[in-house]
Amino acid sequence: MLDPSRSVNLAVRGTLGLGVMGMALFSLSPWGINVTIWLLMVVGITRWAAAKVGSSLTRVELAWLGGAFLGGMGLAYRMSPILSLLNFVMILTSLLMVAMSRVSPSGARVFIGEIFRRSLRTLGRLLIGGVQLFARDVVWNVESSQQPLSRGQIAARGLLLAAPLLTVFCFLFARADQAFSSILTRIFDLSFEDVWSLAVTFILTTWLAGGLLRSYLVASKSAFQPPKIRTRGIGSAELNMALVMVNLLFLSFVIVQIRYLFGGADLVALDPHLTYATYAREGFFQLVAVAVLVLPMLLVMDWILAPNVSKKTFRFLSLVLLLLLLVVMASALKRMWLYQAEFGQTELRFYVVAFIAWLGLVSAWLAATVLRGHAERFGLGVILISIINVITLNLMNPDGWILEQNMHRVAVGKPFDADYAASLSVDAVPVWARLRDKIAETDALSLSCSFAKQNDDGVDFRGWNYGRWLASKLLERRD
Repeated sequence: MLDPSRSVNLAVRGTLGLGVMGMALFSLSPWGINVTIWLLMVVGITRWAAAKVGSSLTRVELAWLGGAFLGGMGLAYRMSPILSLLNFVMILTSLLMVAMSRVSPSGARVFIGEIFRRSLRTLGRLLIGGVQLFARDVVWNVESSQQPLSRGQIAARGLLLAAPLLTVFCFLFARADQAFSSILTRIFDLSFEDVWSLAVTFILTTWLAGGLLRSYLVASKSAFQPPKIRTRGIGSAELNMALVMVNLLFLSFVIVQIRYLFGGADLVALDPHLTYATYAREGFFQLVAVAVLVLPMLLVMDWILAPNVSKKTFRFLSLVLLLLLLVVMASALKRMWLYQAEFGQTELRFYVVAFIAWLGLVSAWLAATVLRGHAERFGLGVILISIINVITLNLMNPDGWILEQNMHRVAVGKPFDADYAASLSVDAVPVWARLRDKIAETDALSLSCSFAKQNDDGVDFRGWNYGRWLASKLLERRD
């Protein structure tokens, strides 16, 4: 059986190592290849610790770590702020699933009522795990230790105790005496803001790494235990009646609004009081809200349905509702495409369309799992669909696609909004370099200047990004 003190020792060493590397990679540097390097170190140190304790990462855990790695690659591949946020969420979700596999080995097959609870429990372990590792698991009292400390352990404990004290006193002495401040500046070439950035980065990366490694290596109950979510169930007759009424409402909407749902450009041209903007708003954004509400409603209904009753009628009515919803969603997409053809592409319009496409895939997955009696597979499938969608967006390059669509509009006599194009990230530079002859020379030069300003940030190798590197090459070539 594994010695608990050895597990704690490995977790502490791995956590401090990842914290130091995080401080070196992230401090005073934007996201880029540094995220990928740090995640590779997370995988390497976790595998090293697992081998030390006679264990190994399972295929599921390696797959989730691979998902986090792909998210890191996305941060090193694209410069779009929205894509960077999606990639960051993908990394955190994948690491959360790694930790969940240790908290709940069957976490991938969880019924709807338990998904939220187990996610909260795992998130709680990650957030407080690093604090528990150093505050509760590490034996600071030498007399209570089972074995004498090694020289390395003594040095590490001494550095941990000295680091905050040295930081505070150096700051005070530097403020008190200009000569001492100059010496420190020459030695470390750091300002107070730099020291603060290093400290915060070390704390955050150590906190995340500590929670992850502790959940993997140290077997203990978490202090964070969300309450269990239980229901005795509701009869099928009540839920079926509610679904019938909702279906009738959806069907009546489709029938009454059939002319507006599928009227398209001809309808807008015939109605003098109807504009493209009104047509899109009334046919898209409200319907997106409807789609967002329908899926949780069906999940909750399936969960609260009594387990000992027949679900055939409920599942049939749910399937009818999903089909009606897909008709409404298809109509909404058609309206937005018509609106984009008239007024051009923007990030908001692009990502809202991408979101409703994601909703369509999730709806199909709900029909294939929940409505077939396999609700325990739904949560994992949604996460995988989301990860695949983020990877697809990275490969698609939304900013480049948006600029290309807007530049092609010039050939059919549509105006080109150079000010909006300048707000896109440098991911759009390859499209600008390829199609710049299709727009006015003044607009092309204006975009060149705007992209050059975005790209002139003087980052070092830690913040290397493929999109930024490619943009630099193309902009230099055009100068």
